[in-house]
Amino acid sequence: MKTRMKQTIVLPLLCFLSLVLMSFNVERQNDNGIDIVIDGNELDGDGVVSAYTNHLFRASSQLDGNLTECEWNFSLPLEDGSYVVVESSMGSHEFEISPVNSDFKYQVDKNGISHGVITFTAKFYDKKISATCNVGFNFKPKIVNVELISRTDVSDFFYDLHYVVEYYGSDCLIVAREVEYNATLLVSEVNEPFLADIVAKELPINCKVWICLCAKNKYGTDTYMISLPAGWSMTGNIEEISDNEDFDSIVVYNLSGCQVAVAASIDDIKSFVKGMYIFDYIKDGKSVKTLKYFNKAEIF
Repeated sequence: MKTRMKQTIVLPLLCFLSLVLMSFNVERQNDNGIDIVIDGNELDGDGVVSAYTNHLFRASSQLDGNLTECEWNFSLPLEDGSYVVVESSMGSHEFEISPVNSDFKYQVDKNGISHGVITFTAKFYDKKISATCNVGFNFKPKIVNVELISRTDVSDFFYDLHYVVEYYGSDCLIVAREVEYNATLLVSEVNEPFLADIVAKELPINCKVWICLCAKNKYGTDTYMISLPAGWSMTGNIEEISDNEDFDSIVVYNLSGCQVAVAASIDDIKSFVKGMYIFDYIKDGKSVKTLKYFNKAEIF
Protein backbone atom coordinates (compact mmCIF):
# COMPACT_ATOMS: atom_id res chain seq x y z
CA MET A 1 0.00 0.00 0.00
CA LYS A 2 1.10 3.54 -0.43
CA THR A 3 2.85 5.16 2.49
CA ARG A 4 1.72 8.59 3.59
CA MET A 5 4.49 10.93 4.67
CA LYS A 6 4.33 13.98 6.93
CA GLN A 7 6.72 16.88 6.41
CA THR A 8 7.46 19.75 8.77
CA ILE A 9 8.31 23.30 7.70
CA VAL A 10 9.96 25.43 10.38
CA LEU A 11 9.73 29.20 9.89
CA PRO A 12 11.25 31.92 12.11
CA LEU A 13 8.74 33.99 14.05
CA LEU A 14 8.53 37.80 13.64
CA CYS A 15 9.73 37.76 10.04
CA PHE A 16 8.42 36.92 6.56
CA LEU A 17 9.73 33.89 4.67
CA SER A 18 8.96 32.53 1.24
CA LEU A 19 10.18 28.95 0.79
CA VAL A 20 10.91 27.19 -2.46
CA LEU A 21 9.71 23.63 -2.99
CA MET A 22 12.99 21.94 -2.14
CA SER A 23 13.37 23.73 1.23
CA PHE A 24 11.14 21.36 3.21
CA ASN A 25 12.64 19.97 6.43
CA VAL A 26 15.03 22.95 6.75
CA GLU A 27 14.96 24.50 10.23
CA ARG A 28 15.61 28.21 10.68
CA GLN A 29 15.67 30.19 13.94
CA ASN A 30 15.56 33.90 14.67
CA ASP A 31 17.59 35.78 17.24
CA ASN A 32 14.97 35.23 19.93
CA GLY A 33 15.08 31.47 19.52
CA ILE A 34 11.33 31.26 18.79
CA ASP A 35 10.06 29.14 15.91
CA ILE A 36 6.70 28.67 14.30
CA VAL A 37 6.03 25.26 12.76
CA ILE A 38 3.66 24.48 9.88
CA ASP A 39 2.81 20.79 9.64
CA GLY A 40 1.26 19.46 6.42
CA ASN A 41 -0.06 15.93 6.08
CA GLU A 42 0.75 13.85 3.00
CA LEU A 43 3.48 16.15 1.64
CA ASP A 44 6.15 14.20 -0.21
CA GLY A 45 9.86 15.03 -0.18
CA ASP A 46 9.40 17.73 -2.83
CA GLY A 47 6.49 19.41 -1.08
CA VAL A 48 3.89 18.05 -3.51
CA VAL A 49 0.40 16.77 -2.69
CA SER A 50 -2.45 15.39 -4.76
CA ALA A 51 -4.94 18.00 -5.95
CA TYR A 52 -7.77 15.48 -5.55
CA THR A 53 -7.75 14.93 -1.77
CA ASN A 54 -8.14 17.04 1.39
CA HIS A 55 -5.00 18.32 3.11
CA LEU A 56 -4.61 19.63 6.64
CA PHE A 57 -2.03 22.23 7.71
CA ARG A 58 -1.39 23.42 11.25
CA ALA A 59 0.66 26.33 12.58
CA SER A 60 2.14 25.96 16.04
CA SER A 61 4.94 27.15 18.30
CA GLN A 62 6.02 26.87 21.91
CA LEU A 63 3.88 30.00 22.44
CA ASP A 64 0.63 28.75 20.89
CA GLY A 65 -1.54 30.59 23.38
CA ASN A 66 -0.02 33.92 22.35
CA LEU A 67 -0.80 33.56 18.65
CA THR A 68 -4.11 35.29 17.97
CA GLU A 69 -6.14 36.52 14.97
CA CYS A 70 -4.91 33.60 12.88
CA GLU A 71 -5.69 33.76 9.18
CA TRP A 72 -4.92 31.38 6.30
CA ASN A 73 -5.04 31.83 2.53
CA PHE A 74 -4.46 29.25 -0.18
CA SER A 75 -3.75 30.60 -3.68
CA LEU A 76 -3.13 29.03 -7.09
CA PRO A 77 -1.76 30.65 -10.27
CA LEU A 78 -4.06 31.39 -13.19
CA GLU A 79 -3.01 30.84 -16.79
CA ASP A 80 -1.87 34.49 -17.05
CA GLY A 81 0.50 34.03 -14.08
CA SER A 82 -1.54 35.99 -11.54
CA TYR A 83 -2.66 34.30 -8.32
CA VAL A 84 -6.21 33.84 -7.08
CA VAL A 85 -7.28 32.89 -3.53
CA VAL A 86 -8.93 29.47 -3.76
CA GLU A 87 -9.69 28.95 -0.09
CA SER A 88 -9.27 30.89 3.16
CA SER A 89 -9.96 30.48 6.87
CA MET A 90 -9.83 32.60 10.04
CA GLY A 91 -9.59 32.06 13.77
CA SER A 92 -7.83 28.71 13.93
CA HIS A 93 -4.30 27.33 13.99
CA GLU A 94 -5.48 24.61 11.57
CA PHE A 95 -6.33 24.98 7.89
CA GLU A 96 -7.94 22.26 5.78
CA ILE A 97 -7.78 22.55 1.99
CA SER A 98 -10.53 20.90 -0.03
CA PRO A 99 -9.84 18.94 -3.24
CA VAL A 100 -9.03 21.12 -6.25
CA ASN A 101 -11.02 19.44 -8.99
CA SER A 102 -11.45 22.28 -11.50
CA ASP A 103 -7.99 22.47 -13.05
CA PHE A 104 -9.03 24.11 -16.33
CA LYS A 105 -8.43 27.69 -15.18
CA TYR A 106 -5.21 27.14 -13.22
CA GLN A 107 -1.66 27.21 -14.51
CA VAL A 108 -0.28 23.66 -14.57
CA ASP A 109 3.28 22.79 -15.63
CA LYS A 110 4.38 19.94 -17.90
CA ASN A 111 4.65 17.62 -14.90
CA GLY A 112 0.99 18.15 -14.01
CA ILE A 113 1.74 20.38 -11.01
CA SER A 114 0.22 23.73 -10.10
CA HIS A 115 2.49 25.66 -7.76
CA GLY A 116 0.29 26.99 -4.97
CA VAL A 117 1.07 29.29 -2.05
CA ILE A 118 -0.19 28.90 1.52
CA THR A 119 0.00 32.03 3.69
CA PHE A 120 -0.39 32.12 7.48
CA THR A 121 -0.72 35.39 9.42
CA ALA A 122 -1.34 36.00 13.11
CA LYS A 123 -0.62 38.39 15.95
CA PHE A 124 2.03 37.75 18.56
CA TYR A 125 1.11 40.26 21.26
CA ASP A 126 1.11 43.57 19.33
CA LYS A 127 3.27 42.35 16.43
CA LYS A 128 1.87 40.95 13.20
CA ILE A 129 3.67 37.88 11.87
CA SER A 130 3.38 36.44 8.38
CA ALA A 131 4.82 33.30 6.82
CA THR A 132 4.31 31.59 3.46
CA CYS A 133 5.25 28.26 1.94
CA ASN A 134 5.01 26.94 -1.60
CA VAL A 135 3.17 23.65 -2.13
CA GLY A 136 2.80 21.83 -5.44
CA PHE A 137 -0.66 20.43 -6.23
CA ASN A 138 -0.38 17.44 -8.52
CA PHE A 139 -3.16 17.00 -11.09
CA LYS A 140 -1.93 13.59 -12.22
CA PRO A 141 -4.41 10.85 -11.28
CA LYS A 142 -3.94 9.04 -8.01
CA ILE A 143 -4.84 5.47 -7.07
CA VAL A 144 -5.51 5.89 -3.36
CA ASN A 145 -6.37 2.39 -2.24
CA VAL A 146 -6.99 -1.15 -3.47
CA GLU A 147 -8.95 -3.51 -1.23
CA LEU A 148 -9.43 -7.21 -1.86
CA ILE A 149 -13.00 -7.99 -0.78
CA SER A 150 -13.48 -11.70 -1.37
CA ARG A 151 -12.36 -14.77 -3.26
CA THR A 152 -15.03 -17.22 -4.44
CA ASP A 153 -14.03 -20.64 -5.76
CA VAL A 154 -16.28 -21.44 -8.72
CA SER A 155 -14.76 -24.88 -9.38
CA ASP A 156 -11.80 -27.02 -8.39
CA PHE A 157 -9.64 -25.05 -10.84
CA PHE A 158 -10.92 -21.46 -10.96
CA TYR A 159 -11.99 -18.64 -8.65
CA ASP A 160 -13.50 -15.16 -8.90
CA LEU A 161 -11.82 -12.21 -7.19
CA HIS A 162 -13.85 -9.25 -5.95
CA TYR A 163 -11.89 -6.05 -5.26
CA VAL A 164 -12.51 -2.31 -4.99
CA VAL A 165 -10.25 0.48 -6.27
CA GLU A 166 -10.41 4.05 -4.96
CA TYR A 167 -8.87 6.58 -7.33
CA TYR A 168 -9.08 10.25 -8.35
CA GLY A 169 -8.30 12.41 -11.37
CA SER A 170 -9.64 10.06 -14.03
CA ASP A 171 -13.08 9.02 -15.26
CA CYS A 172 -12.15 5.40 -15.80
CA LEU A 173 -9.72 2.70 -14.79
CA ILE A 174 -7.76 0.50 -17.20
CA VAL A 175 -7.25 -3.08 -16.01
CA ALA A 176 -4.74 -5.49 -17.57
CA ARG A 177 -4.60 -9.14 -16.50
CA GLU A 178 -2.06 -11.86 -17.26
CA VAL A 179 -1.94 -15.46 -16.13
CA GLU A 180 1.18 -17.55 -15.72
CA TYR A 181 1.91 -19.86 -18.71
CA ASN A 182 -0.64 -17.97 -20.81
CA ALA A 183 0.48 -15.52 -23.48
CA THR A 184 -2.91 -13.78 -23.65
CA LEU A 185 -3.11 -10.33 -22.08
CA LEU A 186 -6.66 -9.28 -21.21
CA VAL A 187 -7.26 -5.52 -21.11
CA SER A 188 -10.53 -3.90 -20.09
CA GLU A 189 -11.83 -0.45 -19.15
CA VAL A 190 -13.92 0.15 -16.03
CA ASN A 191 -16.07 3.28 -16.30
CA GLU A 192 -16.76 3.83 -12.61
CA PRO A 193 -15.18 7.14 -11.52
CA PHE A 194 -13.64 7.46 -8.06
CA LEU A 195 -14.64 4.01 -6.76
CA ALA A 196 -14.48 1.00 -9.06
CA ASP A 197 -16.12 -2.23 -7.90
CA ILE A 198 -14.50 -5.02 -9.94
CA VAL A 199 -14.86 -8.80 -10.17
CA ALA A 200 -12.11 -10.70 -11.98
CA LYS A 201 -13.71 -13.86 -13.34
CA GLU A 202 -12.30 -17.39 -13.56
CA LEU A 203 -8.74 -16.93 -12.35
CA PRO A 204 -6.79 -20.22 -12.24
CA ILE A 205 -6.17 -21.47 -8.71
CA ASN A 206 -2.83 -23.12 -9.45
CA CYS A 207 -1.22 -20.31 -11.49
CA LYS A 208 0.18 -16.89 -10.66
CA VAL A 209 -1.98 -13.95 -11.75
CA TRP A 210 -0.89 -10.34 -12.30
CA ILE A 211 -3.42 -7.52 -12.34
CA CYS A 212 -2.17 -4.08 -13.41
CA LEU A 213 -4.40 -1.07 -12.71
CA CYS A 214 -3.92 2.28 -14.45
CA ALA A 215 -5.63 5.64 -13.95
CA LYS A 216 -4.84 8.10 -16.73
CA ASN A 217 -5.51 11.74 -17.63
CA LYS A 218 -3.84 14.39 -19.79
CA TYR A 219 -1.18 15.03 -17.14
CA GLY A 220 0.03 11.45 -16.67
CA THR A 221 -0.76 8.08 -15.13
CA ASP A 222 -0.73 6.29 -11.81
CA THR A 223 -0.34 2.51 -11.78
CA TYR A 224 -0.84 -0.22 -9.22
CA MET A 225 0.15 -3.87 -9.57
CA ILE A 226 -1.39 -6.81 -7.71
CA SER A 227 0.49 -10.12 -7.86
CA LEU A 228 -1.53 -13.18 -6.81
CA PRO A 229 0.58 -16.27 -6.06
CA ALA A 230 -0.58 -19.73 -7.08
CA GLY A 231 -2.81 -21.22 -4.39
CA TRP A 232 -3.08 -18.02 -2.35
CA SER A 233 -5.81 -17.39 0.22
CA MET A 234 -7.42 -14.24 1.62
CA THR A 235 -5.35 -14.67 4.79
CA GLY A 236 -2.06 -15.06 2.90
CA ASN A 237 0.42 -12.48 1.66
CA ILE A 238 -0.56 -10.65 -1.53
CA GLU A 239 2.11 -8.68 -3.38
CA GLU A 240 1.08 -5.16 -4.26
CA ILE A 241 3.15 -2.33 -5.70
CA SER A 242 2.41 1.22 -6.71
CA ASP A 243 4.36 4.02 -8.37
CA ASN A 244 5.26 5.21 -4.87
CA GLU A 245 6.79 1.94 -3.64
CA ASP A 246 9.79 2.41 -1.32
CA PHE A 247 12.96 1.26 -3.09
CA ASP A 248 16.42 2.51 -4.11
CA SER A 249 16.53 1.12 -7.65
CA ILE A 250 14.90 -1.32 -10.06
CA VAL A 251 16.91 -3.97 -11.88
CA VAL A 252 15.03 -4.67 -15.11
CA TYR A 253 15.12 -8.04 -16.90
CA ASN A 254 13.44 -9.21 -20.08
CA LEU A 255 11.39 -12.40 -20.11
CA SER A 256 14.49 -14.36 -21.09
CA GLY A 257 16.14 -13.41 -17.81
CA CYS A 258 18.71 -11.03 -19.31
CA GLN A 259 19.34 -7.77 -17.45
CA VAL A 260 18.50 -4.80 -19.68
CA ALA A 261 18.76 -1.82 -17.33
CA VAL A 262 18.95 -0.42 -13.81
CA ALA A 263 16.35 2.30 -13.23
CA ALA A 264 15.81 4.79 -10.43
CA SER A 265 12.03 4.87 -10.87
CA ILE A 266 9.20 3.50 -12.97
CA ASP A 267 9.20 6.75 -14.97
CA ASP A 268 12.69 5.87 -16.31
CA ILE A 269 11.20 2.84 -18.09
CA LYS A 270 8.59 4.71 -20.13
CA SER A 271 10.91 4.95 -23.13
CA PHE A 272 11.63 1.19 -23.18
CA VAL A 273 10.66 -0.98 -26.11
CA LYS A 274 7.12 -2.30 -25.95
CA GLY A 275 6.85 -5.55 -24.08
CA MET A 276 6.83 -7.20 -20.70
CA TYR A 277 9.61 -7.04 -18.10
CA ILE A 278 10.64 -8.50 -14.75
CA PHE A 279 11.33 -5.88 -12.06
CA ASP A 280 13.66 -6.66 -9.15
CA TYR A 281 13.18 -3.92 -6.53
CA ILE A 282 16.37 -3.17 -4.56
CA LYS A 283 16.45 -1.54 -1.12
CA ASP A 284 19.71 -1.11 0.84
CA GLY A 285 21.49 -3.44 -1.58
CA LYS A 286 18.98 -6.28 -1.17
CA SER A 287 16.15 -7.55 -3.32
CA VAL A 288 12.85 -6.77 -1.59
CA LYS A 289 10.34 -7.69 -4.29
CA THR A 290 10.26 -9.22 -7.77
CA LEU A 291 7.31 -8.66 -10.06
CA LYS A 292 6.33 -8.95 -13.68
CA TYR A 293 5.55 -5.51 -15.12
CA PHE A 294 3.58 -4.50 -18.20
CA ASN A 295 5.14 -1.73 -20.27
CA LYS A 296 2.58 1.10 -20.35
CA ALA A 297 3.45 1.80 -23.95
CA GLU A 298 1.92 -1.55 -24.87
CA ILE A 299 -1.38 -1.54 -23.01
CA PHE A 300 -2.15 2.01 -21.87
